[in-house]
Amino acid sequence: MVESDKQQVASNASTIGGNLALGFIVGGVSAGGNLSAVLSILARDNGLLPRLTGVHLSVPLVVASVAVPEKFKEEYLSYEQNRNALGLNAEAVNVVESATHLSLQSEYTKLT
Repeated sequence: MVESDKQQVASNASTIGGNLALGFIVGGVSAGGNLSAVLSILARDNGLLPRLTGVHLSVPLVVASVAVPEKFKEEYLSYEQNRNALGLNAEAVNVVESATHLSLQSEYTKLT
C-alpha cells in the first residue's frame, strides 16, 4: 500500500503543485514518520521511480528498545525520559512494539 501511495503521488505531483524536477521528499510526524521511514527503505530497496531525494522524519518510533546495541544503550534515553509522559509513554511504546511483531532477525534491525 505504501509503495502504491508513493506512485500515486508521483503520478499526480503537478495536480497538487509539485515539481518532481525539483526533488521528491517524503516525511511525517510520529506514525507518519514511521511510514515515511518504511517508504524510504522500500523505495531504495525496490528501485522505485522517481527516486526520493529526501526524507524528513519527525519523532518517529523507529528503534525498538530491544534492538538497541549494547554500545548505544547509554545514549538511548528517550524511553526512560518519557516513561511517564502523557500519550506515548513506556506502556504505549511497549504496546506498539508488541503489535508490530518485531523480529530481531530482520536485516533492518541489525544496527552496527
